[in-house]
Amino acid sequence: MRLSIEYDGAEFEDALDLIHSGQLFKALPSVVSAAKLVRKRQQVTRAPAASRPQDYEKNLRNIIQSIPADQQKAVYDFVRRLQDGGFFSSTAALRSFLVSHGMSVPQKLPSRQAVGVKVALHLAMVDDFHRGEFIKDAQSAPQESSLKRWSDLIVKGDREG
Repeated sequence: MRLSIEYDGAEFEDALDLIHSGQLFKALPSVVSAAKLVRKRQQVTRAPAASRPQDYEKNLRNIIQSIPADQQKAVYDFVRRLQDGGFFSSTAALRSFLVSHGMSVPQKLPSRQAVGVKVALHLAMVDDFHRGEFIKDAQSAPQESSLKRWSDLIVKGDREG
């Protein structure tokens, strides 16, 4: 019963095809890799929920420790800058970026500190290449000034649309 909750019908069909075709043992290395990734996710996601700024910082540091040592500082600095508003002046732009990079985020984003921890968790679970691409894409995304948005709204009003 629990398997049917966690896996959909297509995944069961794929597993049966592997068994029937005799390819199960050829696929075993990728299954083991996937199992290790799931275990890593479980270990990293068990960080307690944060309610105070120091809790977010503690959770962030715990997650960062699961990233290869040579990348920890870059990821930490990136996440802190994201939390401080250094990227994406609007939550809509931030949410759009996160969704475009495969992250599941609610329609209404929580605090930037909570989003930063979620981003760190995401970066801890992806490979080095995707981690670098994520950071590079965020850094090169067009940044719209919130002051510019306000001035455009005042000057142009509701005439657009």
